[in-house]
Amino acid sequence: FRSRYGRFDSRDGKNGWIADYRGLHHLRDGQWVSFPELGMFAGFKDYFQTRYFRVLDLGDSRALLLFPEKLAIFSALTKELAPLRLPEPAGRLGPWVSFERGPEGDVWLVGAKGVAHFF
Repeated sequence: FRSRYGRFDSRDGKNGWIADYRGLHHLRDGQWVSFPELGMFAGFKDYFQTRYFRVLDLGDSRALLLFPEKLAIFSALTKELAPLRLPEPAGRLGPWVSFERGPEGDVWLVGAKGVAHFF
């Protein structure tokens, strides 16, 4: 599978996720499954905002998705997208810019006004 726009993220080095303009793609046991309805451009009215769309592998065929206005967990098994409510003070970070996996496997959210440990 090739993608010029996405970055593959994997917790175990075998299974994982990538997002690009064609959809969200999950690699599990050597097989790719695509979810075109969840690509970089899905639901974005402003093309410029697509640069903020990111995906991190949570394991168990689940992915953490960063949209410009929300975070959500997607399950490849159930095909459900569940928005996450963020506790304060995360709301004070401003608009989401990115997220990254820390060295211990934890997740850090990056906002326009600061950084917060998420889980």
